[in-house]
Amino acid sequence: METMTNAIWLTRWLLTIPLAILFVRAATYNASVWWRRFIRLEKNVPTVGPFIGGISGGLAMLLCPILGTSEFAWIPLVLDLGCLPYFPLYFPLLALYGFRDKSS
Repeated sequence: METMTNAIWLTRWLLTIPLAILFVRAATYNASVWWRRFIRLEKNVPTVGPFIGGISGGLAMLLCPILGTSEFAWIPLVLDLGCLPYFPLYFPLLALYGFRDKSS
């Protein structure tokens, strides 16, 4: 029975680590896109990857075998700018900067 418990623990870690790495990479990418588009006002900026980082970070928190981490699974959804903050932040900024005349 202990072997099964160890196998489940190892499997949870093997799923948690890649998901956490994906969250960090996606959240960093989304933050850099926001910075380039709305702070530096660059013209040719790629779009954010919506929901990828936040969902992978939330799943990593849910699967993590450390006790108590599942209670904080909502935090990656808030930290990743391509997830929950995407809607209230992006649409007003898009109205200001995104729909300007492209010929100027």
